[in-house]
Amino acid sequence: MLFHVDTDSPPWTSAHTSLVDLILKGQDSHSLELNWDKYAYELDGEHFTDAGFDDFSSDMVDAVCNALPSARKLWVMSDSTIDHNNYNYNYTQGAVYCGRATALLTRKFREAGVDAVIDAVCGSGFAAMSASGEHFRARLSARRKCADPPDAIVLMGGWNDAGWSESVIQLAIQGACCMAHRCLSRGVLDDARS
Repeated sequence: MLFHVDTDSPPWTSAHTSLVDLILKGQDSHSLELNWDKYAYELDGEHFTDAGFDDFSSDMVDAVCNALPSARKLWVMSDSTIDHNNYNYNYTQGAVYCGRATALLTRKFREAGVDAVIDAVCGSGFAAMSASGEHFRARLSARRKCADPPDAIVLMGGWNDAGWSESVIQLAIQGACCMAHRCLSRGVLDDARS
């Protein structure tokens, strides 16, 4: 089953985020609603503090497990919503990867009985980072070639696609959703062949 985390929720509500969610719903993706106002954010107002990420990760696991209680294998495609907290930031070294957020979210899913693969890249989205091949469709395609199919996929992003034309955003979301559905159906097809 394909899911997406709603982008058009306070404090992110805009014409762009409304469009993203509308297109996703039209691609047979089911929405996961989170209360973005309740989390603690860095001074930039866009990324979680470590405490904010801890709260978010618990809510994320609950939302997925409530929406699909039978899921045992999950892929999560994300932007800096997760990846920002994978880095330690300091003035002398800049951003240093530590993997804290991915490890924490993976552990919380495992405790809930779900084997989760977290694929998070800062700045990515449906169209964002397509020039470097790090947008959602390309990452799903690469994962499809080398991993067993999941029971569910969660797409978490779209904010970084602001500024792209509506037609490009629509095509990019359709492409990512099509690839996600292909990844999900591969397991069904493999089962039918055996």
